[in-house]
Amino acid sequence: MAQWGFSVAAATSIVESLTPLVDAEAWASASEDRSVAVVEGTGGELLVEQLRAAGVQFIFNCTSSGTYPIFDALVDRPDMQVIQALQEGQMVAMAQGYTLGSGNIAFTMNDSVGFPNTLNNMYNAWKDRTPIVIGSQREASGLHGGRDTYEEWDDFLGPSAAFTRWRWSVEQAERIPEITRRALKIASTPPEGPVALAFPDDVLAATGVKAAVLGHQKFLLRPRIEPDTQSVEEAARLLVNAANPILIVGREVTRSGGKTDVVRLAEQLSIPVSQGEMLFDDFPTRHPLFLGDYASPMPYPKDIDLIVNLGAKMPPRDGMIPSTAKVIHVSVDADIIGRVVPTDVGIVADVKEAARDLTTAIQGVATKARLDEIKRSRFAATHAFTAKQRAARDAAAHARWDASPLSWERVARELNQHLDKDAIIVLELAPGSWLEQFAFGPGEKSKIGKSTGSALGWGIGAAIGVKLAQPDRQVVALQGDGGFMFGQAESLWTMARYEVPVIIAIFNNRSYNGPRNRILAAGGRQGRTGKDMTCYLGDPDVDFARVAAGFGVSGEVVNKPGQIAPAIDRAIVSTRNGKPYLVDVLVARTGLAANSTWYPRYSVAAHRNRPV
Repeated sequence: MAQWGFSVAAATSIVESLTPLVDAEAWASASEDRSVAVVEGTGGELLVEQLRAAGVQFIFNCTSSGTYPIFDALVDRPDMQVIQALQEGQMVAMAQGYTLGSGNIAFTMNDSVGFPNTLNNMYNAWKDRTPIVIGSQREASGLHGGRDTYEEWDDFLGPSAAFTRWRWSVEQAERIPEITRRALKIASTPPEGPVALAFPDDVLAATGVKAAVLGHQKFLLRPRIEPDTQSVEEAARLLVNAANPILIVGREVTRSGGKTDVVRLAEQLSIPVSQGEMLFDDFPTRHPLFLGDYASPMPYPKDIDLIVNLGAKMPPRDGMIPSTAKVIHVSVDADIIGRVVPTDVGIVADVKEAARDLTTAIQGVATKARLDEIKRSRFAATHAFTAKQRAARDAAAHARWDASPLSWERVARELNQHLDKDAIIVLELAPGSWLEQFAFGPGEKSKIGKSTGSALGWGIGAAIGVKLAQPDRQVVALQGDGGFMFGQAESLWTMARYEVPVIIAIFNNRSYNGPRNRILAAGGRQGRTGKDMTCYLGDPDVDFARVAAGFGVSGEVVNKPGQIAPAIDRAIVSTRNGKPYLVDVLVARTGLAANSTWYPRYSVAAHRNRPV
C-alpha cells in the first residue's frame, strides 16, 4: 500500500475494513445485519448487486456484447440507470464529472479494445485525484496468457498502470463482489484516484454463483484525519509572527468541505490568499483578500516570508517558492508534502479540520489586541491592492467591450450576469483575466475544471456528469473550439438521448491560442518568421451549431456584441424546457500573430495524376 501512495492512516483503514471479507459468505449467513446478504445469480448479477449496495446509481457505459450479463441484470433493477457514451474517453469524463459534482464514486464499463481509449481521461481523473472504478470486459479466462487472441493482449491492465491506484482482473465469479468492494474502497481512500478492473466474458456469464454482498457502510469508511496538535501549534506561531504570509489553496479545500473554515482562517489575520491548483473555486474570488492565481514572483505581498499551502500540490518548478520563506503544508496526501519544496511544518490532515484547529490555536499564541492590530493593518494594504487590480481589469474589459471578433471578457461578463447566481461552470479553457469576470464563492457560482491534467477532450463529458449529480442547478460548459474537436462531439448524442439540459458555450477563436503563444514566444524559426505551423484551426471554419444540430441539439452562432445576451437567454429557455443548447461564440485570438491565418497548405487533390 505504501508503494501505491497510501498514508499509514489510509492503509490501516483499508486493512481494517477488509478483515471481515476473508470469509464474507459465512459471516453474512450468520449475521442478522440487513446490510449483508448472500446473493446467487450470474456474475453480472453479483456485480450489479454489489454496486447497488455500495450506493452506485449510474453505470456509465460504452457498449460491448461481452458485458450482456451486467445489462441483463439491470433490466429488472430500475433504481440503477445506464448512461451510454459513444466513446470510452468521454464515458470516463462523464463519470469524473459526476463524482466531482456529487462526491460519490462512479463506475464505468467498456469493451476490451475500448480500454486504451479510456486512458486520456483516466489520466485527468488521476491528476485530479478523483475516485472512479473503470471496468472493462475482456476475453474469456482460458484465452489469456500469450495466445494473442481476438481483442486480447498480455498484461491487459498494464496500459493503465501509471494512472491507477490499483488494477485487477477478476478471474473467479464468486470473487466479483469482494474485488469490486476492494476497488471502491481503494479508489475512495485518500489520496483518491482511479482503479481499473477487468471482467472476462465467462466470469460475467457464469451462472449459479453465490457470494456475499455488503452494504457501503461495511467497507466504505471515510474517517476524518485530524491534525497533530503540536504541529498545529507550531504553525500557529509561525503565522502570528510572519510579516508577509500568503495562503495557497487547492482542491482539498473544496473536497473537505472546508471553504468557510479557510475563509475564517484567512480573515483572522487578514492573510492574502492565492489559488493553487484550479480544479475548484477554493476561495471566494470577489473577497478583498483574494489575489488570484499563484504565480512567481507574486506582485503582492513583497518579500513573502511564510507560505501556507492548504490542500494543493506545491508548484513543481524550481524557484516558484521563495527560498527565504518558511513553508507550512497541509494535505491528506503525505506523499506531496515535502516532495519538491522543503517543508518546515507538514500536517497530514483534512484541510477543514486543520483550518479549524489553526484558527483556534492562533487565539492561544497571541493576545486579542495583537491579533486585531495584525488583522487591521494587513487588511487595509491587501484590500487596496485587490481593489486596484479589479479596477484595472474592468478598465481593460471596457476598452474592448464592443470589439469584433468578440472580447473574451465581455462574453464572460454577460454570462455571469445572465446565468443563475448558483450556476455551476464546468471549464475546459485555459483560465485568464477573462475568467475573473465571474463571481465564484459561497452564495455565488461555483467552478469545476479545468482538469489539472489538462488533457483535452474532457469538458463536455464532465458537464454531463455534473448535471447528473446536480440536476436542480444550472450547469454551463465553457469550451474551446480546439478542445471540443478532441473527440467531444459524440457526447452531444448522450446529451440529447438523456435530455441533459446543459448550456455549452464554445469560445471559438479558430486557434489553439495558448499553444501558439508559447511556441512563438520560444523564439524559434516559427516565432522569427511569424509562421504558425500547427495551431490555426480555420479553413475550414467549423460551424459548431450545425454540428450540434446533427445530434438533435439546438444552437446558434454569435459573432456580434449585441447577439450575446439574446443567445444566452435562448439557451436558458431551452434548458428550462429540459433541452441542451450550444452557443458558438466567435471570439478574438490574442497574443502573438493573433491576426495571422497562415498555415502550411497542402492539397492531395492537386497532387493526383488522374482525377480519382
